[in-house]
Parts: sequence; structure tokens; C-alpha cells
Amino acid sequence: RGGINQGAWRVAGIERDGPAALARVTSRLRNTPELAFEDRRDILTALTVTGTARPDLRPAIVPALIETVERHPEHAGDIAYSFYAWRDWSIVPLFSAMLDGALDHDTRYILDIVVATARAEHPEMPAAEDL
Repeated sequence: RGGINQGAWRVAGIERDGPAALARVTSRLRNTPELAFEDRRDILTALTVTGTARPDLRPAIVPALIETVERHPEHAGDIAYSFYAWRDWSIVPLFSAMLDGALDHDTRYILDIVVATARAEHPEMPAAEDL
């Protein structure tokens, strides 16, 4: 219920209770705007770890991740590698648009890698200026 292992407890709870626990976690992420940055990051970490271990749960996880980055773009770098590793390019339009804005060096670097890889694998994917 908290502390430094909060993310690990969330992963364990999702693993134990499956979609019901996942629904609770994504609901907390989506419906608690006052979450502190670190709490939100812990939830994002739990979701990306779960999505890596349980690809069958990604359809419920991916929309929550995208929605979070839309609302809190400062978390783009926190989830970018998971989309890259999953080869899920559904976030690429959002990342492409973000590359036109002000980003710290590390976030720009990882978003650029995700976008470039997606376009290399799918040349038909529109560029940011075409969206």
C-alpha cells in the first residue's frame, strides 16, 4: 500500500487478480488528477512491466498510457521504451507531434528513436506534418 515498493505491489496485484486489478490501477491513473509525479510514474512502471510480462493485457494498458502522455507529456520518456519493445506504434502520432515542441534532451532522444523505428518498419506511416 505504498512505500518504495508500491510499483512492485501493483504488478503483483495485477498478476494475482488480473483484469479486475488492472482496471483499478488504470482507473486510479485516469481519474486521480492530483496524483503526485512519482505516484503516476510508479503506476506507469507497473503498467509497462505488466504489459511486457502479459501481452494479453496490453489492449487495456495501451490506451491508459497514451491518455496519460496526452494529459501529462512529462511522462513520455517513462513509457517510450515499452512501446518500442512491444513494437506498438499506436503512440507514434503523439510522439511525432511532441518532437516539434520543447523537450529535454533525454526525452527527445528516446521519442526520436521510437518514431524513426516505427517509420523504418512502416514507411507508409505519415510524418508529423501530415497528421
